[in-house]
Amino acid sequence: MDRRKFMKNLCGSSVMMTILPAANSFAQSMNTGLFGNKDHMKDLRFFSNPLLGNTTKVSVSPDKVQSESYNTFTFTIVLGEDGLAKGESIGIVSGSNIDRWQFSWPDQMWGCQCPWQTERSQDDNYITARCSNSDAELELKVGELGGFKPYCNERAHLVRSLKDRLRYVLEIKAGSELRPGDVITVTWGDKREGSEGVKAPITAMKYYFMPFRFSLLPALDSKTPVRRGGFDMLPSITVAAKSAVRLYVTAQPFVQAGKDIEVKISALDEYFSLDENFSGDIKLTVEGENETITRSLKMSAADKGSISTKLKINKTGWFKAKASSKNINGYSNYIIAGEEEPENKVYFGDMHCHTLDCDATVPREHHFEYARSAAGLDFISVSCHASHLGSKQAWDNLLDKTELYHEPGSFVTFAGYEWAGDGHCNAYFVNTGDAELFYNPALEQEAELDDPKFRTPVPIPGTREKKPGKPYFVKGVIDFLEAVNKLNVPAFVIGHCHTRYQFADDNVMWLFEMHTTHQVSDQEKRFQQFVGAAGKYFGVCGGSDNHRLPAGSMMPNPGEKWPNPFVPDICYNTAGLQATFANNLTRESLYEGMKARHCYGTNGCRMVISFNCGGAMMGDKTEIGPGQKPRFSIKVGGTAPLKDIVLWKYSSEDRDWIEAEKFTDIGSDRWEAELEDEKFSSDAIYYLRAVQADGGTGWSSPIWAAKKA
Repeated sequence: MDRRKFMKNLCGSSVMMTILPAANSFAQSMNTGLFGNKDHMKDLRFFSNPLLGNTTKVSVSPDKVQSESYNTFTFTIVLGEDGLAKGESIGIVSGSNIDRWQFSWPDQMWGCQCPWQTERSQDDNYITARCSNSDAELELKVGELGGFKPYCNERAHLVRSLKDRLRYVLEIKAGSELRPGDVITVTWGDKREGSEGVKAPITAMKYYFMPFRFSLLPALDSKTPVRRGGFDMLPSITVAAKSAVRLYVTAQPFVQAGKDIEVKISALDEYFSLDENFSGDIKLTVEGENETITRSLKMSAADKGSISTKLKINKTGWFKAKASSKNINGYSNYIIAGEEEPENKVYFGDMHCHTLDCDATVPREHHFEYARSAAGLDFISVSCHASHLGSKQAWDNLLDKTELYHEPGSFVTFAGYEWAGDGHCNAYFVNTGDAELFYNPALEQEAELDDPKFRTPVPIPGTREKKPGKPYFVKGVIDFLEAVNKLNVPAFVIGHCHTRYQFADDNVMWLFEMHTTHQVSDQEKRFQQFVGAAGKYFGVCGGSDNHRLPAGSMMPNPGEKWPNPFVPDICYNTAGLQATFANNLTRESLYEGMKARHCYGTNGCRMVISFNCGGAMMGDKTEIGPGQKPRFSIKVGGTAPLKDIVLWKYSSEDRDWIEAEKFTDIGSDRWEAELEDEKFSSDAIYYLRAVQADGGTGWSSPIWAAKKA
């Protein structure tokens, strides 16, 4: 079906309108229930912002509902000293339609795609409006979607969309002059004629709504509250999770027997949102071949859906923790207890996600809180797009939140961002105060638009003309990496599916992101190409690149569950994870682990991988003496039965990748092996790929084995 026709069928028409009579009087309307109880406004929380005009305020009620529940919401607009002139309009853009791309799944959006409609009073999302002024006339209109990326990448893409009545913006137009103090009450999900109301999105988080006057829309997005980090001036609705259907359990994979380890437990609903209201007794069992440990725990509503406990495993071996409560349970990743304190431990994180004040719909706080409390991650970076972060206020706010959530030893945060020019890549900083935000070179001509300044243009030594008068920056990635390097601060870069790796300086770009939620290419083939023939010294990681889901989200294959009717060729996968070996959980230690390429990536599963060659571990370069062969010690602990494991090899003689060893139909969820490459005769590169029966996959960083003369 044609996309425009699809949306017309979904919303009723591309532009919908109705003219509604005013109530006879404000007093009568309150008595007859059109505005609720006469004291209803004293309990409302009102918000004002510069786009509403002098002293005009807006509130929404209720402001907290449950995922997938049907509700009726009331927007109460109290006009300020300017009133509302005849023909002037107030708009409201839904919390699901203010990101840059509008790529989404219907169940994740208010109203299951189109948030409101005015024509069918018995259908979902029916919206009406009334005014306390008995002489007032109001007209409601609902805009069109406007396509996948309306005015994409323009500095005014949001403002232009709203001015053109796109993004399903709700327009409330005055058919007559409204006075200061007049109250407009918008009933969203009006049930009086049989509508079920409005269905809340599935994802539990806070959704902001931006009200504004069309006449006060600025020239640039950077002047709007959502691009300035001004969320405290916007009404919002918090969607709470449904009741938990699983317990998610995490633990440090490599531990010393006899020492305390921490086990984290979170209660998640069917969409992997954190059930903050969960309460109940929990039985924790840690079981291995030679030892079983049990612990009785209790989670209360005060714990907000997650708890942790410490315990000792006294014997060596492989263990898993199981948490059970009533009829729900969950298992941890494998825990491998050894006799000695491990020199390096494995920490899981997500270094790639995007926020509402940039080009996504997830508030920055929700990324941090979900990653820490629901996903049990150890480290994170909220990495906004440098080109689309709206203002210095938003950038400073992001840096402040990065510091606020940083707790060394418990939860580590990095300041970072995604840079886009001739390819994309992400920059990160150990010290938040060192973070330098560089311009996308294609937008360098707009550098003067930032007020106040907060981005630094990357100097471009040479350009060529792609079109007359339009410079084409052929060395964008090279210049960006050079600019990061010249800062002379502890900083590094991670590449992903849009990176032009052929230009990458691997002294600055350390890791190759093998998997993200919106994979658009065969990353493993690209990885083999650049690490093999091109000789790049890249380690491996995974990440989420989430725009619609929080960092570390465990939602499995959302693109299969909710195919996007507008962009059917984009496949949304389960978000990836990064695992980094480090001495301890600090920024400095994780930085050193990533610099050494002591990392692996997964496509979301919390797989445990140990891949060593003699005294070298994944990410290392080692020498193989005369007459010797590389000997590998491998351990893989899956979260499901393992399907196959491949030891990939690139030989400097053959200049091609081959499966040096392949093991299939493993059946068990754990695997150990000692392997020797008897055909080793020249310098070679090796890495491990492990695949589970459920599709869960992990990729180690390579080991570079040089033949010693």
